Amino acid sequence: MKIHSDVWGPAKIPSLSGARYFVTFIDDCTRMTWVLTMVESL
Repeated sequence: MKIHSDVWGPAKIPSLSGARYFVTFIDDCTRMTWVLTMVESL
């Protein structure tokens, strides 16, 4: 199993929860994708 990830941000306008960064995870085999939000960068 191989998972790819990427962090994007900061967004100029935060989400309603205050998140300005997004991290995506993609399963290489199934192409299943998850997107999580973050208030601060890693």
